[in-house]
Amino acid sequence: MTAWTALSLLSASTDHLRKFGSESPRLDAELLLARVLGVTRLRLYMMHDMPVDDAQRSALRDLVARRAKGEPVAYLLGEREFHGHLFRVDRRVLVPRPETEFLVDAGIEAIDRLTAARGADAPISVLDLCTGSGCVAVSVKLARPAVEVVAVDVSKEALDVARANADELCGPGAVACVLGDLAEAVDGRRFDVVLSNPPYVTDVEYAELSAHVRDHEPALALRSGDDALRFHRRILAACVAGLCASDGRVAMELGTPDGASELAASVYPKGRIETRRDYAGFARVLIVDP
Repeated sequence: MTAWTALSLLSASTDHLRKFGSESPRLDAELLLARVLGVTRLRLYMMHDMPVDDAQRSALRDLVARRAKGEPVAYLLGEREFHGHLFRVDRRVLVPRPETEFLVDAGIEAIDRLTAARGADAPISVLDLCTGSGCVAVSVKLARPAVEVVAVDVSKEALDVARANADELCGPGAVACVLGDLAEAVDGRRFDVVLSNPPYVTDVEYAELSAHVRDHEPALALRSGDDALRFHRRILAACVAGLCASDGRVAMELGTPDGASELAASVYPKGRIETRRDYAGFARVLIVDP
């Protein structure tokens, strides 16, 4: 009987995942095999001829079977890279997406602008609503450690993940994690920068989502009912009522650009309104400078 090698297992796993509809079967197989062997993907390329024992084959088979049923690779690995850092993730939170990095960048840009205008020692506060895994709040804090960052989520389970990520990556208590429903959680406080990746998948869209997403990622973090901008409306209303400083910035991720700029203009008729496009050219982030 021919011995299984890393390369032969990689090829077989890739073929199996392709058969079951993975959009990135080779990458998925590489990540899972690298985890089982305890090496990096780069190292995996240099050990294609390495024999793989029965225990390692069994472990890989279990992971590939779970992936074939649609479970996200990030959940299988328990982590996902975002904005240059590894975040712990599981079924309690959405898997961080690369396009959300544009939201982080919009926040950092606003911090730098405020620092230049107010002076290097002036305090700056950032609020991240619907924080989920904490990837936005933590990435901002890591990029600009001097700013105050508060992360809010209505889900206690998600907030537990965010707090664990914040404490591990930034230090215990460096990011304040608050349980609550959007602005109500911070009870009248004002922030210089308000960021959010809120739920924006309508009920119709949710029914049409890939089963890989719908069956595994938390619906609470995805669904917005019959209005894709439902939470954007609430956030903008809170911001104009005092949640966001008059010289600050509001930035929110979008699922659809339809009506987003018009909504922002109706709330902030004198504001500067912009949409930023993601890697695919889709209008992904709504930015409002009051």
